[in-house]
Amino acid sequence: NLTGGVVGAFIGHMPNYAEGKFHFVNNGSVAVTNQADSAILPTGGYYDQVVPEGIAQVVTEEDNLSDIISNAAPGSVISLAPGTYDGMIAIEKPITLKGLEGAAIAGAVMISSDNVILDGITFSGYGNPAADTAPSSVYVRTGKSGVTVKNCVFAVPANSDKVKGIVTESNGQNLTVAGNTFNENYETAVYLNPAATGAKLLNNTVNTTGFGFRLAAAQNTAISGNIFDAVSYTHLR
Repeated sequence: NLTGGVVGAFIGHMPNYAEGKFHFVNNGSVAVTNQADSAILPTGGYYDQVVPEGIAQVVTEEDNLSDIISNAAPGSVISLAPGTYDGMIAIEKPITLKGLEGAAIAGAVMISSDNVILDGITFSGYGNPAADTAPSSVYVRTGKSGVTVKNCVFAVPANSDKVKGIVTESNGQNLTVAGNTFNENYETAVYLNPAATGAKLLNNTVNTTGFGFRLAAAQNTAISGNIFDAVSYTHLR
């Protein structure tokens, strides 16, 4: 039961109801009681922050994120509770992966589907998502369209060797990179491999030690509102 005069909606999975460990949309300040409405359940296992409408499932560090993504239906929205999630994470269907404040991925995300959205996630690690590729935090496979990376913080540790923030393979279409921050430990913020078309690089803050955006024969790219701070070599290449 949700009391306090504010309507909420239960979402996701509800493990261990007796201990109050469940996930819900909270549209305001509410008290959570047991079924008899006689006692407030412990607060340790639920989230009382405002979660946007449309969230389909909230996951925690205790969950297997890769399995949840694999089992999700196309179009699902998966929200990451605060915590650190290990990579490598493969996304092979059109879903939204949204980080609540304090959610970080300590590895790489490899995208092999059109219309994937990464929103509000901190990337604190990287990997080699595909054979013979440079390390990166987000890697988009050949020919994928409509991928969006927005409102994310790219913050790999010092001494990361030639790491790129976002890399697309050839023939990528309509990539949007907007409102992100890339720290000084990246060699390149965004690297578009040949024949990328229709990319939008908007309102990002770039502090990389090497390059800002590297565009290999990219076409019809929109670049606007970005801040390049202390980029060592060149903003665009």
